[in-house]
Amino acid sequence: MRLFKLFCNRKIVSGFLVLNLFGFNFYGPAAAWADSGVKNPKVEDLLSTDYVKLAGDDTWHVLSSPARWNEKDWLLAGLGTGAVVATAAWADKPIEKEFQRHRSKSNDDFSKAIQPFGAEYSFAVLGAFELGGLAFHDDNARAAAQDGLASSIVAAGIITPSLKYAVGRKRPSQSASPRHFSPFSGGDSFPSGHTTQAFAVASVIAEHYDSPLIKVGSYGVASMVGYARMERKAHWASDILASALIGTFVGRAIVHFNHDRRYEISMIADGDTVGAQVTHTF
Repeated sequence: MRLFKLFCNRKIVSGFLVLNLFGFNFYGPAAAWADSGVKNPKVEDLLSTDYVKLAGDDTWHVLSSPARWNEKDWLLAGLGTGAVVATAAWADKPIEKEFQRHRSKSNDDFSKAIQPFGAEYSFAVLGAFELGGLAFHDDNARAAAQDGLASSIVAAGIITPSLKYAVGRKRPSQSASPRHFSPFSGGDSFPSGHTTQAFAVASVIAEHYDSPLIKVGSYGVASMVGYARMERKAHWASDILASALIGTFVGRAIVHFNHDRRYEISMIADGDTVGAQVTHTF
């Protein structure tokens, strides 16, 4: 009952709606190969040098992407940054108090069960996509697994740890003030690694499938990971929002980048086009 009341709280529900809004709209239209009628792409073998090269190209594509942004991209980035700053300035403490006011054993149990979807469970999900794709000859499922792994490496393995080290923010369990920043000091609240990982995987899965149920389910689970991290006093609300934006941006960017490459390669391999050229953007 307390968990239900917490979900019905307007502040918290509004926050998760914002996370899902950014998740669905931050990087343009979905690829959705499996449900759009286009031919499945040619995917790499996960344990191959081709995939290692692909992951390296994905990393460079994401990290260098600001150099290719247009006005719309910079506007979206500015809006996202503004939302994080505004949340940190005015909403972090009230939201943290609201979460702790409703904290209970049932909420703790729920959080413990859901937060691994931002860690080991997310890799289990990707493994299931890869194995299912191999078993049922579903290249789209395999591409989702491989894009998800690459997105995890970039978002949760490179970007988030770097920001944690540079920002040095204290967790709610370590400081009563959300304004406790000490760069390069070891503070690791901003952003959330679990939430970044969850949204990176969720955005990749949502991009590969057109089903609204899959999209809502993917982003819904990712949002619940963010909820769990706040409920456990591990992160402030602005940490979660920033993580959702990072994970979603990286996941969708990698899906779009790899889709273009794989689909062109597939067309050449199938003989559907003559003299096609596979391009690489630096």
